[in-house]
Amino acid sequence: MRRSARHTGEKSALRQWARPALLVALAIGVRLVMLGAVNHWLWYGGMSTHFGISAEYLAQGRGYAISPSLSQRMTADQTRAGRLLDLEEYRMSLPTDEYPTLERPPAYSWLLARSYRLTGDHRYRYVHLFQVFGDSLVCLLLFRLLTPWSRRAGYVAAGLYAVWPPVARNAVIVLPESFMPLLVAAIISVSIWAMTRRSLAVAALAGVLTGGAAYFRTEVLLLGFCLLPAFWFAWGSFRLAMIASAVFTAVSLTVLSPWLLRNHRLTGEWMLTNSVGPALWVGGGEYQNPFGMIPDVKTAVAQLEREGITDLVAQDRVFRERFSEAFRAQPDLFVTNAVRRFFRYLFARTDWGFVGFFTRSVTFEQVQAGGGGTLAYLWAAPGVFILKVVPWAVDILMVLAAIAGAMIGLRAGWPTTIALAIVPFYFIASRAPLAYDPRLAVPGYWAYAGLVAIAVDWGWAYCARMRRCSQTEWSIGT
Repeated sequence: MRRSARHTGEKSALRQWARPALLVALAIGVRLVMLGAVNHWLWYGGMSTHFGISAEYLAQGRGYAISPSLSQRMTADQTRAGRLLDLEEYRMSLPTDEYPTLERPPAYSWLLARSYRLTGDHRYRYVHLFQVFGDSLVCLLLFRLLTPWSRRAGYVAAGLYAVWPPVARNAVIVLPESFMPLLVAAIISVSIWAMTRRSLAVAALAGVLTGGAAYFRTEVLLLGFCLLPAFWFAWGSFRLAMIASAVFTAVSLTVLSPWLLRNHRLTGEWMLTNSVGPALWVGGGEYQNPFGMIPDVKTAVAQLEREGITDLVAQDRVFRERFSEAFRAQPDLFVTNAVRRFFRYLFARTDWGFVGFFTRSVTFEQVQAGGGGTLAYLWAAPGVFILKVVPWAVDILMVLAAIAGAMIGLRAGWPTTIALAIVPFYFIASRAPLAYDPRLAVPGYWAYAGLVAIAVDWGWAYCARMRRCSQTEWSIGT
């Protein structure tokens, strides 16, 4: 009898996870289609090449370095080929002009280097497959996070994440952003566990994960500080929430400290990367300003080089100093620009990956050059217009539904809602002062699926109540 009960429990557990497993399989399928059929290869080709080259130097035991000559050569070859090139054909003739790089955090290059060494095949495809599988696991984490609200919400959240094109597209780029949804979802899951158990030790574990994620993208580093409202809401004590947030953040910084020490040894400065200064300066140039800021990093760097400032670290320092002077002179301008950029991130159309379709079709500029207007463009390329409008409309709907879900969850007093709402807000707000680049906000979009699921579940339950009420009234009336 006891064995029969255990057998029944095992079958029940299998049934419980069968649907989430199918949704993970669906997510894998969508991402494999995106990987194989969508022409995205040169969308971020320069940055992808940077990681590939630095991984090759790591794989050959020559440190975390980058070669300017190889980077230029590969960029030219890729432009001619019209696709991203692997390091396989370049690895036997690596130049000796490499220098230690700190333009990007090292984790993604390290992962590529490990795949090179383990397989002996110096191509991106193995990390691509790892990305596809890893990103699909976010479906399981979303299911676990939303199931306490309702199993239906868990299924909706996992299903939305499985098929929403921007996150599927994000999973197959050769950039560290492809791992961020999984890493941040894991951090939030452990943070919710810490809130549920009222445990500082588990909050510290979340800090360990955050410090590790910062080796992929450094802007995640202060996530623990921004989760303070969620800890406060869950524990009802501001003092304990402050302690948890401080422990979380301190552990994150401690995990990342070897990278900081390495950069300090190389440059004499405490810096995470040497790309913040250019991003601040170019971001200021995206809007009208009296400080000579321009929205093109190559032109801005060329101006410094004409002044004799050629070292990358020195350029970063000069950009930061000049931006600070400009900010002190006119802070309202830059605060306004950051707010404008925040809403641009929030409501802008994300990349669904249909690059090949757009580039092979007529553009509005081509129609305009021939004397046509909007109607002529619609007539010339209705498919392109639809594929540009539909993604924007769907993404706006997701944002609005997520806001509704956050309000419903907050009204119900569910702490997980606050944590989920903080994620996209954090990633967008952390980018708002810098140059606009929509790919850097996408790693926070996974939380939209959870918030939308709350709204969908509430709507479903509301409609069910209305049906029951109408049926009751009908039966009384008859």
